[in-house]
Amino acid sequence: MGKGRAPCCDKTKVKRGPWSYDEDLKLISFIQKYGHKNWRSLPNQAGLLRCGMSCRLLDGLITSDLM
Repeated sequence: MGKGRAPCCDKTKVKRGPWSYDEDLKLISFIQKYGHKNWRSLPNQAGLLRCGMSCRLLDGLITSDLM
């Protein structure tokens, strides 16, 4: 029996808890400029200490709020 899926990020180096306003702006501006092709690499490329999954989920919340 396998171990399952690999973790999406190294949990020891990831910031947890509510997103700050500055983090929101970094994510939004990065996605507007470059798009969101790879959620696993996006936090590192955008300069965020967040998990790719949390970036994806936050982007979904922001997008639904704007519609």
